[in-house]
Amino acid sequence: HRVDRRQRQMCIRDRIDKDGGIRIKAGSTDKTVTLKELGAAARSWQDQQSDDSAVLISADKKLPFETVMAAMSELQAAGVKRVAFGVKSSQ
Repeated sequence: HRVDRRQRQMCIRDRIDKDGGIRIKAGSTDKTVTLKELGAAARSWQDQQSDDSAVLISADKKLPFETVMAAMSELQAAGVKRVAFGVKSSQ
């Protein structure tokens, strides 16, 4: 079931480049978007998926909390229905 679940997720990665770009991955698509583009990209992807599809925010402790909250705000403003958080273990 894990493979199926990953196919229904758009993942926002924990890396942000020096220009503020956020890396997203959906299926075989892997690209960088700005914070302002994030909501529209996620909503567009989610509109093409089943109702139980989620946008996954995967961040580690190096990513500032404010950045995660800004991403959440953009997703909420865009009307993204489901958002999940992934946690990276320190091990």
